Amino acid sequence: MILKDDFYQIIERNKDDFFIKLNKNHFIYSAHFPQNPMTPGVIILQIITELFQIILNSKLLLNKIKNLKFIAVINPQVDELVWFKFSKIEQNQNMYGISVEVTNSQQQFVKMTAEFIEP
Repeated sequence: MILKDDFYQIIERNKDDFFIKLNKNHFIYSAHFPQNPMTPGVIILQIITELFQIILNSKLLLNKIKNLKFIAVINPQVDELVWFKFSKIEQNQNMYGISVEVTNSQQQFVKMTAEFIEP
């Protein structure tokens, strides 16, 4: 499933960081949840995967989540614009380790360290 340009748009890219705009009218939010929309965790993981593929210009699969913390809810009605900040990108053959943080100017939403592999 490709979410880019449907669920979110890249507004700005600064090397390994992406400023994105969530589509607050996307149908996913009508199911999750209509009166209090929140971005599902699996969608956040898919966005991370897609953005990391852009950084490496390569197809990747999420292989292992080492640490994942959902710190705050991303409500697109309130937090339509968010940063995905990638750091500690390490490569070992066809495996890549990363740390990523999802934030806005006022709070942190997600912290994750994970491994991706090239299929």
